[in-house]
Amino acid sequence: GCDGDSDDQTSASSAEAFQVIDVDTLAVQREEVEGLQILDVRTPQEVAAGTIPGALNIPHDEVEAGDTEGLDLDRPIAAICRSGNRATTAGEALVAAGASDVRVVRPGGVGTWQEAGYPTVVP
Repeated sequence: GCDGDSDDQTSASSAEAFQVIDVDTLAVQREEVEGLQILDVRTPQEVAAGTIPGALNIPHDEVEAGDTEGLDLDRPIAAICRSGNRATTAGEALVAAGASDVRVVRPGGVGTWQEAGYPTVVP
């Protein structure tokens, strides 16, 4: 960022709490990071059209309400949505819930992942 550019800090007070990655980085980490959990925080309707193989779906509002059922907070978690907004709020909620290693995919999401040629499945 430029020196006079402080926009980044306005919305995210916990900006350092998680790692921001793009879909290409996620594709690499999916192969290389042992125990990485991919969390799709979109709605079940969106997920029904296709999601990342092996991803767990918990809608972002449920994650924000503290529902992390099925997630191991001691293992790395990568949150993904459609554009990055919902994944960001879910990522903040996961950090607040005590997750030790949170990554947020942004900008972009499952659609970007698909367009890049990475695999998706219809659950």
